[in-house]
Amino acid sequence: MTGTFLLMLPFLSPSLASAKPFLVSDPYSKSQIQPTRFLFVCGELRFSRAPETLPDGRKRLKLDLAILPQGETTLEIKAVNEGLRMESKAVEVRLLKKGPDVSMLPPVIEHSPPQEAQEQAPPEKRKIPPSRTYQGHLKGP
Repeated sequence: MTGTFLLMLPFLSPSLASAKPFLVSDPYSKSQIQPTRFLFVCGELRFSRAPETLPDGRKRLKLDLAILPQGETTLEIKAVNEGLRMESKAVEVRLLKKGPDVSMLPPVIEHSPPQEAQEQAPPEKRKIPPSRTYQGHLKGP
């Protein structure tokens, strides 16, 4: 797909208001491009869902988390507008599902291992043969 737009998920939270847990985002403002689908990747599981349309016409993500497997899970989400052929960058959400209970986990922060101070050998000097066409001395790099 060409183009991109922003996936607004500033306040994703598993909703406890109903019997099943849901992952719910803030609604998109009317000035933003409205998504027509949300794409999800959870390990080998790939699926899409239509956004929930609110009475004022705005849309938001509302995903029933019962579809996800038990245990610790990373869910990758993209918002897509099929008519405009645009999609957002992927957002990763980590969840822990134990039976009917679902909680959000903090994101994984990857740290690079510290580089050990390595003793570097001095660069090898290169000898340049004398030139008969150049009057003077040549210096190597």
